[in-house]
Amino acid sequence: GNPVVSQAVRRRGSHAKVVERVRALQPGSDFGPIITAPQYDKVLDYFEWAAGEGLTPAVGGGAYDDGPGAEGFYIQPTVYAGLAWDSNLAQD
Repeated sequence: GNPVVSQAVRRRGSHAKVVERVRALQPGSDFGPIITAPQYDKVLDYFEWAAGEGLTPAVGGGAYDDGPGAEGFYIQPTVYAGLAWDSNLAQD
């Protein structure tokens, strides 16, 4: 693949993991849950759709399975690479 894209994905993926660990669920955080169950389900449906299209997230790509994030509508910070600009996942 493109080395510039690969480096950007590594950096963004690492940043998403740091954001998740440092700010998630802490007072004053700008990292919060999805507000409604239908919105939460729509995001998870996009992850399923992407998997069906053969797309794999560089980081994240799902809900929290354990810890405080599993108690609400929290989605892991997620980065996909190599999407076409006009794909449903990139546009929505």
